[in-house]
Amino acid sequence: MLNGYQLHLLIDELERLPADSRTETMRRIIEAARHAIRLRGYLYFVGD
Repeated sequence: MLNGYQLHLLIDELERLPADSRTETMRRIIEAARHAIRLRGYLYFVGD
């Protein structure tokens, strides 16, 4: 679970990658992170 501060860091890290190396999944994560920041919420990852 990432809060707003952590989401800003995540976005910064992902956006530092070359644009041509970003996958659709990465773009969707950035989108979801920005959405969570706007709502002052959290982004929660679940998986193995």
